[in-house]
Amino acid sequence: AVWAVTNEDSVTSGRGMPTLSVQVIHSESYVPPPDAKTPTGFCASCNAPTTGKVSTDFDAMQETQFINGRLVGALNTGLKIPGDRGTRSGVAWFVVHPSLDGASVSTTTHVARQGYVSVQGEYLLYPHINMTDNGAMALTFGLGGPSTYLSAAYSVARNGRTFKIVKLAAAGTGPDNGFTGVGDTGRWGDYSNGQIIPGTNKVWLATQYIPNSGTGFSNWGNRIFELKLP
Repeated sequence: AVWAVTNEDSVTSGRGMPTLSVQVIHSESYVPPPDAKTPTGFCASCNAPTTGKVSTDFDAMQETQFINGRLVGALNTGLKIPGDRGTRSGVAWFVVHPSLDGASVSTTTHVARQGYVSVQGEYLLYPHINMTDNGAMALTFGLGGPSTYLSAAYSVARNGRTFKIVKLAAAGTGPDNGFTGVGDTGRWGDYSNGQIIPGTNKVWLATQYIPNSGTGFSNWGNRIFELKLP
């Protein structure tokens, strides 16, 4: 669904009221993602083992941006990956062409580009997407699996192309030893983020991973890195 607020100047002018409208559009499918299964660990401050299960996301499109007349966003989704067992958490991404009909969202609003990103045997967590002026895109997210410590990862796509190769920005160095993972599903997130350097094809991105042993209560950290897009 695409929402729009129009006549927002009325808030300060005192003339009229803002208008809120919505248009439901067709897109690729969404499935609630499963928790990530990663190596078990030990929470020192809790004196108890951690399950290795980590929350991949919740039902929300986070950090959606309006870039060059397009709405760009991504969220986790459950995916069946060929050659893989069970359901993994992957990424669903969207580029939407919005338009207005007077003060309301037009019926011509539609998905211009969309797709999925996944890695066989791994789980992807909390994605964020950016797009440059020339249409090239960068996608960052966490990555982990039964034999993979939670890491920072990314993928890039040329204008008009889809995301293909997933690369690591920083490999995790150990299991999740946070107190939320003791006897339950550990909390992860709440988000990744990024920012295009205006007028360039460079972008700064940030996402979570496990950089060290931490404080005894938790050991997640943030990986911040710069990419030059095609």
